Amino acid sequence: MFIIFSKKGSHVGVVLSFVIFVVFLVFLFSALQPALKIEKDKEAILEYISNSIIELSSDNLSIENIILDNVGSTYDCIVIDKLESDKKIIVKSNEIIIPYYINEQIIVGNLEAKKYLFKIYYSDLIVQQSSTQPTCTAEKTKTNPEIGFVDEENVIFISKFSEIANRNYNSLKQELGISQKEDFSFSLLDADKINITEMKNITITANIYVNEFPVLYSNENGEIKSGFINVKIW
Repeated sequence: MFIIFSKKGSHVGVVLSFVIFVVFLVFLFSALQPALKIEKDKEAILEYISNSIIELSSDNLSIENIILDNVGSTYDCIVIDKLESDKKIIVKSNEIIIPYYINEQIIVGNLEAKKYLFKIYYSDLIVQQSSTQPTCTAEKTKTNPEIGFVDEENVIFISKFSEIANRNYNSLKQELGISQKEDFSFSLLDADKINITEMKNITITANIYVNEFPVLYSNENGEIKSGFINVKIW
């Protein structure tokens, strides 16, 4: 007894299965295409808003490092030419703001017999805290001691970020060029993801797309810290 298999029938079955599989893929792609397009559009808007918030809330912060070895109490005062004459100034030593006086130059008095590393912060967004002019004699005054190096940072300032977050929502939307059908919010977080400042009274009514990324931020005293910006759109 012989059993005869039909090769023709087998080929038809394979072809039919392949056609069904291709039709299924086309149907699946057609069904998913609108959702994929929406997600891609949302991601582009999310990236645009993130970049805009960074640009709007950032500013320059220059840090000039001044070295003075005053062991033996050679000098009572130092006088330093301003690195940036049009900026606000804070002077620190060991990360603590110390008394200083500003006229055409920066004057720091009441020096002790030790080695100093002074850091002079320059920015439009720090709060200047100068004091009364110290009494200095020429022989006990060091003018323009050694400059170690100068750091140039572009950082997020809390005050500037807060100002943007508290703007009128519709006006901010218009400034950023965001359509009325898109909604968003953003917040500044510290290194532990604890909120520092954020947009207020924003109700989320749909699926959320989130972008969270690391940044450097500064307060009014020039303290630079690591944190995050969290941006949501829906």
